[in-house]
Amino acid sequence: MRPPMKQTVIVTRNTGGNDGGWGGTPPTSETWTLPCRVDEQSGMTTNAVGDEVNYSAEIMLAGLADIKYNDHILYEDELGRKTQGNPKRIEPVRFFNGKSVITVVYI
Repeated sequence: MRPPMKQTVIVTRNTGGNDGGWGGTPPTSETWTLPCRVDEQSGMTTNAVGDEVNYSAEIMLAGLADIKYNDHILYEDELGRKTQGNPKRIEPVRFFNGKSVITVVYI
């Protein structure tokens, strides 16, 4: 059973790139909204390379969410306070049958 997803986050991903040379492609970005549950708490976790890092929010997304480490995530609570950043850790949680139930993202 997954928790209720009553909040939303805005995910921005840079899809194009500038190769740095003359006539290169201009940088573009893609933005979408995902339903989630956010626990605003600070703590320590390990990132993708094994370093210990601080995080300020734990975001639970339904299923196996399409989130990458270079995405920018923005969450705004009911009081208008914004929490934003790149994912420090992405952790899919699976049932015994191997199906991904939620994806936990720490920012």
